[in-house]
Amino acid sequence: MKLSSRRLFASAIFLAALKAVALPTDVDQPIKIEADRLDVDDAKGVSVYRGDVKYSQGTMQLNADEVTLTTTSARVFEKAVALGKPAHFKQQIDVNGGEVTGQAAKIQYYDSIQQLVLEGAAHLSYCGDEFSGERIEYFVAKELVKADKGGSGTPGRVQVILQPRSRQEAAPENTPCRRLKVSP
Repeated sequence: MKLSSRRLFASAIFLAALKAVALPTDVDQPIKIEADRLDVDDAKGVSVYRGDVKYSQGTMQLNADEVTLTTTSARVFEKAVALGKPAHFKQQIDVNGGEVTGQAAKIQYYDSIQQLVLEGAAHLSYCGDEFSGERIEYFVAKELVKADKGGSGTPGRVQVILQPRSRQEAAPENTPCRRLKVSP
């Protein structure tokens, strides 16, 4: 295994999607990653962390069995895939303690479109609102959530719990805890 500093740096960018809704100070915090094993393929732009992976940066935490990070040939972060039974993430998104949490068998993040995809007994909680289904897509920049029960043979239904918000309590447009849009 050839271990280059630029590949390790690229690996450290994981979960860039959540920085869009995170505390501004999180991106300035050191990144800490623990795993039983790390495999880096510089030529392919792939880093794979295996075995009880623990990733943290500021208030953001990720726990998974395996995390794969991919970069383009120009060393630009492209996507991340976390696998677990289930994989979990949590991050504080405002100074008042609001947070986003999620869990699924597979968590993927596509940086270019700022899309977080949770698959396999997926659950996303955002400022008290909860979304559950076999597949949940969260478009960070659009503040849009799509949930699906899974394939046509998959039993179950999508479940959503939205907390009541009075006009006085409704979060202003420029705060992280405003209501997410749910795709029809």
